[in-house]
Amino acid sequence: MRDYMQAMVQVLDGRDAGELRGTALKYIDPEFARVYRNNSVSAFVDVLRANYKTVHTLVGEDYFSALALAYLEKYPAHQRTLVGYGQGFSKIIEAHVKAHNLGYLSSFAKLDRAWTLAHTAADMRSLSMETLQDYAAAGGDLESYKLALKPDVNLVRNTWPVLAMWSDLRDDTELRGSVELNAKTEHVLVWRRDLEVIYKALTAGEFAFLAALQSGATLGLATVECLGIAPETDMGSLLGGMTAAGIFTEKNGGADA
Repeated sequence: MRDYMQAMVQVLDGRDAGELRGTALKYIDPEFARVYRNNSVSAFVDVLRANYKTVHTLVGEDYFSALALAYLEKYPAHQRTLVGYGQGFSKIIEAHVKAHNLGYLSSFAKLDRAWTLAHTAADMRSLSMETLQDYAAAGGDLESYKLALKPDVNLVRNTWPVLAMWSDLRDDTELRGSVELNAKTEHVLVWRRDLEVIYKALTAGEFAFLAALQSGATLGLATVECLGIAPETDMGSLLGGMTAAGIFTEKNGGADA
C-alpha cells in the first residue's frame, strides 16, 4: 500500500499513470489514477477561478483554464488546504503576455490576490488613536514607535491603473462601452474591516509610508520615506486617517529597541 500511495502522489504531480504498474497492486487499473488526477486538477482550476474572479471575467473560461493549467504545472499545490491557492498566478500571466497581449492583466491578478489574502487573514485587534496619544502623553517618543500593519493589510503597486475597473468587476457591475487603459503606476491599499474587504487608492507618498512600516521601520523613518516622495503630505492627517481605517494592530507595537 505504501508503494501504491507513493505512485499515486507521483501521478497527482503530473507523472504518467503507468507508474502504478510497478507497485505491489498491479491489478489496479492506471485509468483509475488518471480519473483521480483529472478530478484533482478540476478542483485546482475551480479554486483559481474563485480566487481570480476578475481575471476569469476578462479572459473567459477557455483561456483562463489554459492559464490555470500552466500555473498548476509550474506551481503544484503541496499544502493540505487550497484556501488561498494561487500565490504566483500573476507571474504566469506575465510569462504569457506575448500570447494574450493583455499587459494590464497581471494588475487585475495582483488585486484579486490581495482581496483573497485580506478575506482569509487572521483577525487581530486594531490600534486606536488613543493608544498613540497616551503613549506620547506619557513621554514616549513617537518617532521611535513601531506601528505594525494587521495581517489583512495588503499593499499593491501596479503598472496599470485598473482599480476602478477591477472594483466594478468584483461587484459584478457590467462594463458598458470600451475602456481605455494607459500604463501608469497605481498604488492600492486592500484590507478587511469587520467582515468586509475594502480598498482604496494611495498616493506614492502614502504607499511609501505604509510600505516602510510594513518592513519594520519606525514611525520617524517611515515619515522620512513619505516626505521624501511627497513633501506636501500632512503626516498628522495621514496617520490619523490610517489609524481610523483600522489597518494598524496593537500587537508588536512600541518603541524601537
